Amino acid sequence: MSGALWGPPANLRLVVLDLETCVAPGNAHRIVALGVAICRAGGIKQRFGWLINPEVPVDRKTTTIHHLTDEHLADEPTFAEVLPEFARLLEARNRERVVLAAHWAGFDVPVLRNEIARVKGEPLPELPILDTAGPLVRLAGVSLRSHKLTRLLETLGIENHAAHDALADASATAESACELLRRAEEAGYTDLDALLTELNGGTTGSMVAARQLERSRAPKIAAPVVTPSHIETHGQILPEQPTPGQFAQWRTWIGECASLRCDGLAGRSAAAPPRHLRTLLLAALRDAAAAGDQAGAATVLGALMPLLGLLPDTIEAMRAEGPQLTRLTGQRGQRGVAVALHNWLEALLAPIERCGAHDQCPACRAGDPCPTDVWRAGLVSSVISADRVQVVAFWNTRSATVAASSKGAGRGYAAMHCNAPLLADTVLRFCHAFYREHGEAGTAAQLTDQVWRQEGCRDPYIAEARAITTSAGGRPTDLVAALRDCRRVLRARNGSTDPAWSSLAIRAAQVGARLARLTHPPTEHHHSLTPQRPTRQPRFLRAG
Repeated sequence: MSGALWGPPANLRLVVLDLETCVAPGNAHRIVALGVAICRAGGIKQRFGWLINPEVPVDRKTTTIHHLTDEHLADEPTFAEVLPEFARLLEARNRERVVLAAHWAGFDVPVLRNEIARVKGEPLPELPILDTAGPLVRLAGVSLRSHKLTRLLETLGIENHAAHDALADASATAESACELLRRAEEAGYTDLDALLTELNGGTTGSMVAARQLERSRAPKIAAPVVTPSHIETHGQILPEQPTPGQFAQWRTWIGECASLRCDGLAGRSAAAPPRHLRTLLLAALRDAAAAGDQAGAATVLGALMPLLGLLPDTIEAMRAEGPQLTRLTGQRGQRGVAVALHNWLEALLAPIERCGAHDQCPACRAGDPCPTDVWRAGLVSSVISADRVQVVAFWNTRSATVAASSKGAGRGYAAMHCNAPLLADTVLRFCHAFYREHGEAGTAAQLTDQVWRQEGCRDPYIAEARAITTSAGGRPTDLVAALRDCRRVLRARNGSTDPAWSSLAIRAAQVGARLARLTHPPTEHHHSLTPQRPTRQPRFLRAG
């Protein structure tokens, strides 16, 4: 229901945008994805989304955020092609008052303004700015510990299943803006001009650039300094039969690596026997987890991952390597050891979150997935090899499934799924990729269809593979089913940096765009401009 801010005389139309960018040579940002949600009468009325070819290589750092690559964007329109359609959304009609909104508008609006100037040589239209990360939150009576979009959405009870997807973020920001405006009205802010003055958000051509510069000068938290004396310890060699003193010294050095977030910790693998180094790393991981040191645990976990594929063949041998693993239980055989160690690590890491923005492990600093999200991949080679007999036996539940028991732990997908479901799904990715790499796409499709029916199998990699198969027919019913499956799985993402989740979110956006083009074809009223490349339909989404 519309309130005073939305109705006459203001007739507010809120144009909420979100950008995903890459960094071009010279440190200029180029737009790679643009999402827009149009709000009227207190709710979202239309949604538009574009993937955009930035005409420069997508840098590695921003790819790790939005997971859009050169391959994803190669056939998409350029910003110059998208601009006429986007510009129409900023035009006032029917006596509406257009206000541009974003979360942290001090970034999005200057980037948008610079991109328009680059391709058109004209300024961004002069529009008032409403920032959902600004004073509106306070005026609406909302208290936040952080002004991140995820925190705002959590506080307002709004879901966003595809973070860093431009359309999903724009839609979520639009919902939060409408809710904040509703609460501001209840607090007595019923005049639009008075509210904009109180917010002091400026316009697209005035205060935004100054606010962005002010934030860029904010002090940053310094990373731990790796001293020369610590670097010298990386050159030490641990013998095959170390003395207790040598072992204790190495444990101290590895603890220092963890506390310093040292990117040289992984390099110690050449200076110590694998079984000794694995024992030391497991001990350091347990210490960091017990201390609640998230980035330290991730640092150790990143160095430990390559050693997980070289596990001993028995639980007894694993216990002998690391006394801290005395609680391991399971049967003989390397798969049984892998399942037991997986469950021990899973319980150890359960209280540990991934790295924060101001304290990061070496992988996060480099823009790679956090080891706390992808560590199970290190166990795959200890479970299965690139051997057709093993691959078929693992996933073919009709011939290889055994009853869920300690005796059969890990012998087939269904049995391993009962004992270690996340590890089973990670191994299943390997099986699927094996068939794809050997030109057996049909068998890979059968795999996804079969395991999808196993209750609890909702791995993002498998979900995307199934969505590709389901949507292949191109009918609206096929696309609806594929989109439903994608969204169902994306609800469990929980901020994971595993690239499979971002790839699934991109696939969901692409399927949604295909569905929108089939069910809501362009009309002359909203899309009268002819694209510069008439052989390809414009990439946008529209929902009534």
